[in-house]
Amino acid sequence: MNKNLRIVSFLLALVMTVSAFVACDSGKTETTTDASSQQATETAATETETEYFPDIAKKDYGTTFHIYTQQSCNVPKYHWVEESEGDALSEAIFARQEKIRDYLGLEIVGSEAGDHMTYTEAFKTAVKNKDDSIQIMLSHVHSGIESLITGNYLRDFTTMDEINLENDYWNMNFMDGLSLDGHMYLGNNNFDILYTNVITYNKKMMDQYGDALESDVYTMVLDYKWTLDQMISLASMVYIDATSDGKTEDDTFGITGIQWVEFIGFLHASGLNYIGLGESGNYEVVVYNEVNQAKTADLVDKLAQMVASDYAWFRYRIEATPVINVNTGRTLMGIISTNSLPGLCDYDVEFGVLPYPMYDEAQKDIGYRHLQWGGYLCIPSYASNPVMIGEAVEMLAFFSDEVNVAFYEKLLGKQVADMPLDRQMLELVWDTICPEFGQAYTEATGSWLYMLPELTWVNATQNLASYVKSKETSSNKKIKKFFAEIDKINK
Repeated sequence: MNKNLRIVSFLLALVMTVSAFVACDSGKTETTTDASSQQATETAATETETEYFPDIAKKDYGTTFHIYTQQSCNVPKYHWVEESEGDALSEAIFARQEKIRDYLGLEIVGSEAGDHMTYTEAFKTAVKNKDDSIQIMLSHVHSGIESLITGNYLRDFTTMDEINLENDYWNMNFMDGLSLDGHMYLGNNNFDILYTNVITYNKKMMDQYGDALESDVYTMVLDYKWTLDQMISLASMVYIDATSDGKTEDDTFGITGIQWVEFIGFLHASGLNYIGLGESGNYEVVVYNEVNQAKTADLVDKLAQMVASDYAWFRYRIEATPVINVNTGRTLMGIISTNSLPGLCDYDVEFGVLPYPMYDEAQKDIGYRHLQWGGYLCIPSYASNPVMIGEAVEMLAFFSDEVNVAFYEKLLGKQVADMPLDRQMLELVWDTICPEFGQAYTEATGSWLYMLPELTWVNATQNLASYVKSKETSSNKKIKKFFAEIDKINK
């Protein structure tokens, strides 16, 4: 059962219980509870309370547990803290560490890794030297992953009996989608604070332009009518030339953002992947195969036209072009990372959160899809006490509910209590995180990840067909080589 559904079920049960007492009181009926009924109730409560508790005995390892964090894809202070800083999130994280200390006798410590090019060095050295200095690592989202796996530095999650992948706090859809011939080297569970991208919007501006929609945007999302065409149509309604001298950063736009990592999500939101299982049953380039060719071409055309229009303002990669977010009051919609949402809370502009749009309503059977940009949970292949690591990883995930609740509060600030629909949108985003084989293993599959932003850039010189032709053959060869290396380390 999904964690959020567990919370909802508990609340519903609580409401039903309270309602029963209210009904009895309104009828002035005096009720008594005999000892057997009370015992049955207590037993049921205990069973409910322990139903999801991991099958791990309490013990005292009396040692440290080191979390190593690649900081560009993970926010270290979202995973471990030296002490509570007084805010709700750090307090919840510190409380989780206290629970681990009390239950397993482990002192959580952490350190930040280097940049995306160097972060694996200390981890690899620890594994080679068998020095047990790192228990788990939170990796980059794609850099360094191939060498960690083919160099046999990572442990397969499926071989760890202490980890129960059937527990609902493990994201098995995600992990299975990144598995390699049944081996799972990359983990994802409730301990991982998710980092992805979303569509934010200015609520005051939406009141001005939203009447043109058939319903409010939240209803459109829940009815599976929030599509790419609807988003573009909505954005096209807004352009105010502030200086009457053409498109400048002082104007007001329908949609804005950075045309790089944030743009990649449109492909996956459209139900497409770069790399997938082909007709042969093996992984290969599928983004422009016979099945997906027309859809991918249409997506590229629509996004290129949007970027070039007056109503859109996008900064390509690391250009000097200013970024215009919804907090400026000069854009209806802005594409932004979830890690950047807390910064919007410091401004007076009231914002809402929406998922990336589906390609069209026919995609309802797939639904909304979002990429995880926060890296992966990795366990070293060498460990003098792998049982301890497995137990700690399982308990970190189990004790993360309150951390995740506090994370919502941080993302939406003081608005979260007043804006339940925005929280619902965020929950929808988290629940639709999808795996992309070509993202996690981009180095092993020919680096397709940035195809969409590169082809839709206003100064792009290459078209989709030539882009695919220049890469497809070599990429498929790389993929075969990657799986051959996986076979070697598992013989």
